[in-house]
Amino acid sequence: MTDAEKKERRREYLKRYKAENGEKIKAANAAYYQKNRKRHNEYTAKNQHKYAEQRRGYAATHRKEKVDYDRRRRLEKAEEVRAAKKAYYEKNKESVKAKQRARYLSRIEQYRESGRKWVEKNKERKKEADRLYLQNNRHKVRETARKYREQNKNKIQDFMRKWAKKNADKVRFHHAMRRAQKRKAPIREAKQIAAWDKEWKSRGFVKCYWCLKVFLPDECHPDHIIPLANGGEHSLLNLCISCIPCNIRKKAKSLSKWNTEIEQPVLF
Repeated sequence: MTDAEKKERRREYLKRYKAENGEKIKAANAAYYQKNRKRHNEYTAKNQHKYAEQRRGYAATHRKEKVDYDRRRRLEKAEEVRAAKKAYYEKNKESVKAKQRARYLSRIEQYRESGRKWVEKNKERKKEADRLYLQNNRHKVRETARKYREQNKNKIQDFMRKWAKKNADKVRFHHAMRRAQKRKAPIREAKQIAAWDKEWKSRGFVKCYWCLKVFLPDECHPDHIIPLANGGEHSLLNLCISCIPCNIRKKAKSLSKWNTEIEQPVLF
């Protein structure tokens, strides 16, 4: 019989013996530990690095067994494991946070990509979780946002300038909606208004509703036929394309008065 066969045979015997005498072995180990606790603790303290290397080596070569064991232990002793983790964290809070921060920074792109994929697969779940968190932590969220704005004023302003330049249509739409809200005017067909505004701004030329002359889109504004100040609503039926000179001249004049100042009066 070769040495390898002998080792394998002995390994099988020990495995079978442990399975048949598990309780007996546990009791003997516990009794030995109680009898030699002081010596055991001293030896362990002196050889922590050695034990850590052994654990890492075993985990690397027995990954599946290690994962299964950890999972069983968490299920069987859930409360005990949770209490031990909590106690360790409270005792080593600063070092734990430092390690977590260092780990996050070393793999930040990996974490971000993983987060993006998860959000993409769980949009509704993420939306609901955000809603509940905001509902339960409204004051905390506002305070965090306020502190961030104070600490990053220049960064936020630079971002907003770039965003506004890139999204001019959205900015115009937001300002128009804001003006209507301030005037307490009825707002209808908001999505259709946004689509209409984007469509005529993309044309090569447009005709002014008031003077009937042709202009470039950049030389015109959307205008309310009945001004918001006079009770007009913010809707597609009350919007037209006006050249800048007509829009400036018209201001908040009523339609009847404005008709007396233009060459071709309009009906509404």
